[in-house]
Amino acid sequence: MRAYFTLILSCFFFFSYAQPPSKDAKNKNGSTSNNFNQMGVSMVYNSIDKAIIAKEEGVIVTKLALNNRVDPYIRDVAKHFPDLEEVTFLGYEKEANFSFLSELILLKKITFTFCHFETLPKEILILEDLEHLKLNKCLEMTSLPEKIGQLEGLKRLDIYGAKIQDLPESFGSLGNLIELSLPFNKIESLPESFKLLTSLRRMDLSGNQLSSLSDSLFNLTNLTMLNLSNNQFREIPHVVFKFSNLHDLLIMKNQLQSLPESIDQLHNLRELDLTWNQIQTIPNSITKLKKMENLKLGFNQIKTLPAEIGEMPKMYLLVIKGNPDINIPALIENSKIRIRT
Repeated sequence: MRAYFTLILSCFFFFSYAQPPSKDAKNKNGSTSNNFNQMGVSMVYNSIDKAIIAKEEGVIVTKLALNNRVDPYIRDVAKHFPDLEEVTFLGYEKEANFSFLSELILLKKITFTFCHFETLPKEILILEDLEHLKLNKCLEMTSLPEKIGQLEGLKRLDIYGAKIQDLPESFGSLGNLIELSLPFNKIESLPESFKLLTSLRRMDLSGNQLSSLSDSLFNLTNLTMLNLSNNQFREIPHVVFKFSNLHDLLIMKNQLQSLPESIDQLHNLRELDLTWNQIQTIPNSITKLKKMENLKLGFNQIKTLPAEIGEMPKMYLLVIKGNPDINIPALIENSKIRIRT
């Protein structure tokens, strides 16, 4: 199975990333270039050999995607490409030596895809200026090291489809995080130190095993997007109503049975997605959300709706499909709202 995924991703890298510029492509100064570089947009090179060819033609290589099947020996990468800002690793084993990364003083983003290690390589933990760390389908990863808190420069952290159960307390040291995405892991609770992540604007915790959020998170007031879908919530956590700057709240596929009157505290809300729950009634207070544009209530057990939804000034889309016994008030039916049933 591992070989199959690596082969598929190898084909993806081959066809997706740009080829090095042709020797016949000359700019006005007579040097080799291409449309991407003339526009100031760096290409991504999908092998060391192709990147070396581009470098010999005068291209400054800033983005490199490495496949373990093509480039198993990577320790000389920094020597060849000192200007790297982004590097992607596909299919590397835990024995791989990533020590060269510390020599790349301009490095801002690292992506690991289908890599085979149980925790974050120690060589990553000293990169204090790293801004974006992304791990995609590293299926054997079960934990993050306590020293992840040393990555104080991180602004974005994405870990999709691993098997992480617990997050270290040092998470609170990642105070510059703006976006945190941890979907489809096995997280059951968040460490107390999460309350220190006050710069967060977007947080995706979907596809985990969460059933509650601590009230200590009340000061995450910069959040504009929160995704709690595919978890085990029976009610919207009380602390969520403290996130007054939320624009998007997604809580699909949980076990919600009701929507509280306090929903009107989220006065900046533009999208609310409650699809695939067990909700029976919608409170009148939801009509106080004057900035609401998209309200998605599909596949619940709703029978009635507040008629005043039809008078909400910004409302554009109302999804109520999958509520077979629902009664739609005339004030809504006759409004300009787009209704999906």
